[in-house]
Amino acid sequence: EASKSAAGVGFLADERRLNVALTRAKSVLVVIGHARTLAQSPAWRAFIEHVRGVPGAYRRMPSGRGGDAFEVAARLWDGGGPLD
Repeated sequence: EASKSAAGVGFLADERRLNVALTRAKSVLVVIGHARTLAQSPAWRAFIEHVRGVPGAYRRMPSGRGGDAFEVAARLWDGGGPLD
């Protein structure tokens, strides 16, 4: 069982949940989360490091800019800026 001290990630520390999320995606996988918090889990850290190494696969969302996280992510995905 994943350690509860993978502090801050709670149920996401369970590597089986990450595996399901990655293997169920058919064409696009969008992950919205706090990278530093998720990286407290070794599996999530490995995933984040991998994604950051793939050109165009990682987009950082500015914090404190207002707007719904999904709305901002959609604008980033469409190629626009977070405030466009």
